[in-house]
This record gives sequence, C-alpha cells and structure tokens, in this order.
Amino acid sequence: MSQQTRLKIIDSFFHLLEQKSYEEITVVDIVEQAGCSRKTFYRAFSDKSALLNQYLNKIMDDWIAYAQQAAPSSIAELVDLLFMFWQRYNERLSIIVNADLSAVVLNKFNQIFPDYFVEFHHNHQYLFKTKLLDNRQLKYSALLRLGGLWNVYAQWLQFPDELTFDELRQMVKKDFED
Repeated sequence: MSQQTRLKIIDSFFHLLEQKSYEEITVVDIVEQAGCSRKTFYRAFSDKSALLNQYLNKIMDDWIAYAQQAAPSSIAELVDLLFMFWQRYNERLSIIVNADLSAVVLNKFNQIFPDYFVEFHHNHQYLFKTKLLDNRQLKYSALLRLGGLWNVYAQWLQFPDELTFDELRQMVKKDFED
C-alpha cells in the first residue's frame, strides 16, 4: 500500500471523527470516505483502533526524535518543549480530545514519557529539589507531571479562546520554574 493511500485513510478517519462519535465510525465509513476498498484498509490496519494506535505511535516516535534533538537542560525547557511539540498536532489532537478520546493519547504518552523522564532526571539531578533515587518513584513523578500537563493542554484544546497558546505555554512553564 502506498504511503499516500495510508494517509488518505487516516485523513478520512479524522474527518469522520469530527462528524461522528468514535463508536459510530465503521471501517466501511472510513473506506467510503477514503475512496478505497476494505481490502486496502485491512492491508494497513486490523481495525479502526489499530489505525488510531498507529497514528499515535507515529506521534510518539516524533516526540522521541524531537526531544533528543532539542536536548532540554531544565524542567521548564522540557515542559515548554512538550507544549511546542503538541502544538504541531493541534488540529488532530483537538479532534481526538473533542471525541472524548483524550485518555487514549495520555495512555500512549504514559508508555514512553516515564522512561524519558527517568533518563532526564539522571542526567540533570541538580535541577530537582527532591532527590528521588528510585526509578519507581521517578516513574510515578513523571506520570503525575505528564497527567497534569496533558490535562491542561486537553482542556485548552477544547476551549482555545480562553487563553492564547503562548499564554498557556508561559503560564505552565512558569509554574515549573518556581
């Protein structure tokens, strides 16, 4: 299957997700919207949840590359980096959040972010007020921070007129500087 066809299927899924609930969307709906066959769909995805999962896996791969390239040196920089990264995906993340699938995104980030945070902590221990020596504790600290950050961002995606993106980013970043 060509990359162009795969992207058309994903685009069709997101277009439908703006119009219908996730539960109402069928593979038939997706392929009709995409103008391809079910056979074509099933060559790439086992079902619609696999489609969403593959899309989110791509975002996670992008996050890892983005974070490694940026190499933040403070917690505030890390938080800012996360928000700048999410901004790249505002449109589709907004669709996901408005479809009540926010937890799916958070669960996906929960799979990779704690490991990144543990490594970040070990490389920048001087930045942390409390010295958490145990990787278990670091994992839970990462989950706590990420959950709060995602909750704030998901809320903003639903109500973007309450604050500008930069106001939100600066507010959250400042919270981590104090």
